[in-house]
Amino acid sequence: MKPLVYAIAKDDSFRNRISECISQDSDIKFITKSDLLMELYNETPNCIILSDDEMDEDSIALIDSTMSLEYVPTICISLNKEDWQQTKTLDYATYIGKNNVDPVLPFLVEQSLHFSKRYQDLHTSVDTYDILNDEMKDLMNLTIETVDSEALNPLFSFMQSVYEYNDFLDNSPSSLWVVQKRQEQFEAIQLDFIDDRISRPIKFMDESFSFDAFKETGYFKNEDVDELSDIDDFNQLMPQSLLEKSPAIDNVACFSMNDVMLIAINFHKSIKQRDLNILKAITIKLDLLYNVVTSFTELQDSFIYTMNALARAAEGKDDVTGHHIKRVNVFSKLIAEEIGASEQFIKEIEVAAQMHDVGKIFVPESILNKKGKLTDEEFALIKEHTIQGAIIIGESKNLTMAAEIARHHHEKYDGSGYPDRLIGETIPLSARIVALADIYDALRSPRPYKPGFSHDEAYDIIVNGDGRVEPRHFDPEILDAFTRRHQEFDNIYNTYAD
Repeated sequence: MKPLVYAIAKDDSFRNRISECISQDSDIKFITKSDLLMELYNETPNCIILSDDEMDEDSIALIDSTMSLEYVPTICISLNKEDWQQTKTLDYATYIGKNNVDPVLPFLVEQSLHFSKRYQDLHTSVDTYDILNDEMKDLMNLTIETVDSEALNPLFSFMQSVYEYNDFLDNSPSSLWVVQKRQEQFEAIQLDFIDDRISRPIKFMDESFSFDAFKETGYFKNEDVDELSDIDDFNQLMPQSLLEKSPAIDNVACFSMNDVMLIAINFHKSIKQRDLNILKAITIKLDLLYNVVTSFTELQDSFIYTMNALARAAEGKDDVTGHHIKRVNVFSKLIAEEIGASEQFIKEIEVAAQMHDVGKIFVPESILNKKGKLTDEEFALIKEHTIQGAIIIGESKNLTMAAEIARHHHEKYDGSGYPDRLIGETIPLSARIVALADIYDALRSPRPYKPGFSHDEAYDIIVNGDGRVEPRHFDPEILDAFTRRHQEFDNIYNTYAD
């Protein structure tokens, strides 16, 4: 279906100019001002274009009352007055002069069509979001967690796109409070659109403060308009900790959804119901977003806990303690930081490194804890733990690094390792890092078949070699990182000593 444009004017030349400017992809319908209300009952246009020769007091009152019920992007063209800036009588409309019709009107109509589609989609989705949000919350049984201030930067950009960078939304607040309830405590952060800044989070407890007054229907108040409630009601409803940090309040709109509340302060113009509707839609969307973030965080925490439990189960078969996997995690993180790996890589390897020996679950304890030299057959079974570990972890994309480490942490840079005899950088970086971290910890730790070495002895073996462990076994960049930070390896080992 083509976008619909209503055009209202008496002047035939104006109608012709409109027809010439508007894309043929749009359906133009020329109507009279008296038919506008009836036409809007039948269908909602994407844009209204009108000329000032139709804008008497009755027309303005009709259009204004119509727009209060359903906002439609409106473009006014001044045909008869040179100083078209003085003709502005509809405060929500976009004005252009008659000399700017040809270059400007097509652009404005195209923008209005784009905006009205998004607005209509949002408007019709509000109730659906409301229902789905409650259903999702009940299903997940979640508690909203506060997103840190850095994560609020995308939120600030989103709010700017709604309120500041929108030519057809003429009323926006100067600042916006985002408030979250966490058990009995509240946390609030202020988005200041004038100074383009985000305040530091404010935490407060206030037994008298409740989101209940702002749910379902929300709340808005214009101080200079005689309405049912007055601005003092808002002062009584809000916690003093927020009022003290807010500017003098001329008007305000609030809406809450579950444990999230938005407080929009000092709109440029008087607040109308449609302004509150937009705030409601944003609040619902934000509540859903926090649910998703919390769900992901809890899922990630459960995921990490499961990996920890699996790694401990594998280590429990060996004659070592859980401190070994903790140390390998921290060693690996230290190396990754030193070689300049990405923040995401560092975070991931600190958790995934512990999965390096998970395949030992399939190796008999009699072999793992044997005090004497292993036979060839026994050593072959030991080496199988790399393959079995990768099989246990599987092929989930969220466990790619863990699977790489499990299979390849015994590969050697010169190609003499196992199970695949990979060479150089064909070995995944994560496995190259864990290879050195694991060797260092194995040298330091006592085993049934050997005593533990001191830090200096372990350092000398890794850097200079002893026949079994040679520097050529390690990625040169990772070996250099170890030599620069080796003293910290000793500190970590002593901190998490068995």
